[in-house]
Amino acid sequence: MEEAASAAFAVPLPVLVVNDRDGVQHRGTIQLPRRAPAAPSRPPSSADLARLRPLMSALGDALAAQEEGLDPERLSRTYPALMAEQQEAAGMGVHAVELTPATLAPVLPEGEEEEEEGEEGDEKRNAQLVELPEALRALAGEVRELAVRSTRLAVVPGWVGELTRLEALEVSGVVSGVDYEERNSALRALPASLGQLGALKQLTLAGLDGLEVLPDAVVRLTSLGSLTIDDCGNLRALPRALGKLGALKQLFVGLVELQEIPDLIGLTALGRLTIQYCYKLKTLPRGLGELGALKQLTLLGLHELQEMPDLIGLTAMGSLTIEDCYKLKTLPKGLGELGALKQLTLGDLHELQEMPDLIGLTAMDSLTIYGCNKLKTLPRGLGKLGALKQLTLARLSELQEVPDLIGLSALGSLTIQYCSKLKKLPRGLGKLGALKQLTLVELPELQEVPDLIGLTALGSLTIHFHKNCYRLKTLPRGLGELGALKQLTLRGRYIEMPDLIGLTALGSLKFECGSKLPCIEALTALHELCLHVADYAQRSRAFTALSRSLPCLQQLQVLRLRASGEDDDGDDFQVALQARDVLAIGRALKAWPLPLLHVVDFYDDDDNELSEEEHADAEEKMRLSTCWRALGLPAAAADWTNAMTLDYFRVQQQKVAAFASGMHARLGAASGVSCLDEQALVMIADEVLGGWGLLKEWRRVDEKRQILFGKIS
Repeated sequence: MEEAASAAFAVPLPVLVVNDRDGVQHRGTIQLPRRAPAAPSRPPSSADLARLRPLMSALGDALAAQEEGLDPERLSRTYPALMAEQQEAAGMGVHAVELTPATLAPVLPEGEEEEEEGEEGDEKRNAQLVELPEALRALAGEVRELAVRSTRLAVVPGWVGELTRLEALEVSGVVSGVDYEERNSALRALPASLGQLGALKQLTLAGLDGLEVLPDAVVRLTSLGSLTIDDCGNLRALPRALGKLGALKQLFVGLVELQEIPDLIGLTALGRLTIQYCYKLKTLPRGLGELGALKQLTLLGLHELQEMPDLIGLTAMGSLTIEDCYKLKTLPKGLGELGALKQLTLGDLHELQEMPDLIGLTAMDSLTIYGCNKLKTLPRGLGKLGALKQLTLARLSELQEVPDLIGLSALGSLTIQYCSKLKKLPRGLGKLGALKQLTLVELPELQEVPDLIGLTALGSLTIHFHKNCYRLKTLPRGLGELGALKQLTLRGRYIEMPDLIGLTALGSLKFECGSKLPCIEALTALHELCLHVADYAQRSRAFTALSRSLPCLQQLQVLRLRASGEDDDGDDFQVALQARDVLAIGRALKAWPLPLLHVVDFYDDDDNELSEEEHADAEEKMRLSTCWRALGLPAAAADWTNAMTLDYFRVQQQKVAAFASGMHARLGAASGVSCLDEQALVMIADEVLGGWGLLKEWRRVDEKRQILFGKIS
């Protein structure tokens, strides 16, 4: 019913498209749905009823007359008139028109449209609009949104100015695909009649490499609230009177050839300004510091920018991002006085050597500083930003010290990584009672991590040091007492693993160890375990120790293992687990199958997403069924995946449990199973699962080790 209704209200639109694979043009028709507005329906007004009643009466008379004699012609005159009036009264219309490769694909002859869509979000790209359909002029009173995306459109006709009810217009020459991105180089100019679109609130121009100039008439768009001009490779200038767009709330400019932005003084309503990838832009527009309504300013990829104007007048500024401005030497005056600023991001400012005092930023809750290679010190007052909730310091190669953070009582996330000269962590770190996430990565000069016992709210801790970070030998005191910790990542070849017994809430553990494995049997809440055994050698007992801990980890869902060696150049390389270690883990999982475990594999230490082929290769390095004979598996199990082997273990356990309870379907309660003594049942269970024999084997190993250690001592 819905399809029939939509077809009844559709408007045919003739279009001309070209197949961009072979250059052949095709004419066809697409259907534009005429829909009611999104607002809820309302009762008809008295004026609506006054117009509808005569038409409904005429249709009623025509229907009644059919009983005396069929008169299709009379019906055909009355019914369309009533429907047209009803659609107008209900506000129905062709409000939105999309002319894109996806919506135009049906115009191509069968077999020429894209056979398969690419990744999610990719458009079918064969059908490209050649010219704007003139039939849109008949819909001038209806169309409110028009989106045109084509690499072949060469002209936007002057009659576009007749679409006076248009509120949103997009003209884009970008068609994205899996491995390519095309742009429109045919469209070189836009008509001055754009200035007649008095209702236009949003204008987007993107991917138009042929566009060289914008009509000055654009500044007559007095209702315009959002203007985006992006990725137009030959557009070198913006209209001089851009500042006359008094209603503009959002401005986005991304033009690689742009060298100047005109004054913005008149943009009193502007709340969001983004200027990005304007590689030749040396100065920012006049009046920037006087935009009192500006709440968000983003400057990205302005490679020639060397200085910024005073921002002290931006009293409403809540977010400031300055990234990839390689020649910027100083930050703007007044930065530390922006009392409304909540988010500050400074990234890859290669010439920045110092920062102003930030003590006045009392509302700031997020501060990120990264890639500032010449920055040696952080700003005064950092530890007095009482509202700060997130602090990230990364790739600050000259930074040697972080000031005290004692006053950051609200800080919930702290990340310090790739600071190659940082020798010590800030005072007060262990007193940040609100801290929930702490990440320390690749700090080669760091020698110690302060006591963390006061971090009672800490839920996630990452300490990730590669082998070049050899100065840190021990982990902080109190680590094993962080009762709220749920996620722990420890990597450091030279770091001695601490006691983890007190981490009863820990759900995810990822760590690197040598030949010895810390005790993890008390981590009963663990659902993810990733273990990397470095310098994996013939005598490494880490995986054997792991096998003895597995029966305690009844909540475990994911078990990922990795083993590596070291070549002559000191570089790591992955190695497969030895058969004895695979067998040890397999025997433990057979004797005490973990009910929730569904992933057992060999993992990439960098957490990279693996392809299907890489995943298969990874599992081959740790496939339980390679020991199928020793594990008592059927011959068919030789090719089983780990998931199949785990399922088999669980089924076997369920069968033994059913037998021992005397409730096996083929035996029944009267089978006599319930009369077997405990020793007999243990022997039967051990024959199937091997648990009792495995326990006795572990005890013998422990006894031998104790005797050996006794002789040595």
